[in-house]
Amino acid sequence: MSDQRITDSYALRWRRARPEALGYIIRYAEMPDNPELLPSWVDQTVRVPKLSVSERWQRMQECITLLLETYADTLNPVHWRSTCLDFLHSLLTEVDSLADMAKQQEQQKRLLWEIQVTGFYFAPCAKRGV
Repeated sequence: MSDQRITDSYALRWRRARPEALGYIIRYAEMPDNPELLPSWVDQTVRVPKLSVSERWQRMQECITLLLETYADTLNPVHWRSTCLDFLHSLLTEVDSLADMAKQQEQQKRLLWEIQVTGFYFAPCAKRGV
């Protein structure tokens, strides 16, 4: 079997994976050179048409938490951690559109604070002089 067929087969497997499996792959950087995982995972987890706004909000919080944990894990490659942090910032506009109730806006403020603190504390490039 050629190397190209093996690579193509591996790429197809993650595209058919369940959201939980994709979350695991992302969290533990099993495919750190595949940034396509992130939007695919969010599409399968959050952007499901049959979900209510509150369910979408809850799942978005879970996605943000997983991305923050991935970013804060210093055992993950630096470029993967940075990719996750960048993608997390792209999700913030979507979180803002979902936060319509006062309780959700308060939770959104806490999420933003947690992102800022975690980003400052674990800045992978700043500490290594890269």
